[in-house]
Amino acid sequence: MLLDTGAGQVNTRGPVMQVMAKWMQRKDHSNIPLLVVHSHGHGDHVAGDPQFRNNPGVELIEGTPQALIDAFQLKDWPTQPGAIDLGGGRVLDLIPIPGHQDASIALYDRKTGVMLSGDSFYPGRLYISRWDQFAASIAVSPNVFAVQPSLGVNSMKEFVESLHPATVAESLSEEMPVEDVWRFLHTTDVPHQADVFAYFPLEWQLRMVDGTGRQQMASLIEEMSSDDRAELVRGLPGPVREQLLRLVDEADRKDIAHLIQYSENSAGGLMTTDYAWLPADINVETALERLRLQAPNTETIYYVYVVDEARKL
Repeated sequence: MLLDTGAGQVNTRGPVMQVMAKWMQRKDHSNIPLLVVHSHGHGDHVAGDPQFRNNPGVELIEGTPQALIDAFQLKDWPTQPGAIDLGGGRVLDLIPIPGHQDASIALYDRKTGVMLSGDSFYPGRLYISRWDQFAASIAVSPNVFAVQPSLGVNSMKEFVESLHPATVAESLSEEMPVEDVWRFLHTTDVPHQADVFAYFPLEWQLRMVDGTGRQQMASLIEEMSSDDRAELVRGLPGPVREQLLRLVDEADRKDIAHLIQYSENSAGGLMTTDYAWLPADINVETALERLRLQAPNTETIYYVYVVDEARKL
């Protein structure tokens, strides 16, 4: 399959045919068909089409919505995804994402976990012709991994772990069903889940509690920072709060109970018990080593409190 034919005035067909010839020689094939599709219909992506049009063994799909609908039997453009079966178990999911251009699509390779989005999504200036369509397309982009139940586990894991938790939470809480959000979170470990969960708006956190087992929720609460989990538990309905608190260990349960007694916007409600502390009778080398051990589980490392054996300042 070839995606886009280039901006013209260059020989696109020659190199493509050379690659195909080398592949056929290596695999001892006498012929292989070529499917040509486009990420969208702008001139710099379709100008090379005449080099492939009406060639034997080449099927060229024009860069228009109707051509895509007809070729891939898309009954409800642009909300229905399609699939391109390249044979040998290699399937590409075709996702309509109009906005940059009416015929914009993304292709998701299930084998490699790579998505090709054309000019619709990349780290640079984006040019949008229909903002309403573009916003809708971007909102459903995370759902591409949920097109089929067995699709994209490695890619979901990479998505959750490679981006900042705030970005992941914002992306997942747009239009995706709660069940699919948990599918994403379940691909990574509990600390990563807790990091992302803490950035969800509170109303979304409450919705997600209803969509998962309480034991899973208890594990998340134990990994969250003390003030974040107190804020979450404070907003839970009484019966749910009580059952979740029974599932966490005694130390965490006491910590949460202590913090949630303060109202949300009071000084007590904003404080955290995850602080860095040191005894007074150690040297600098030992102090630095202890801080290194405390840092991963400490809300802030910029302030260090020196305390006595009773944890008094």
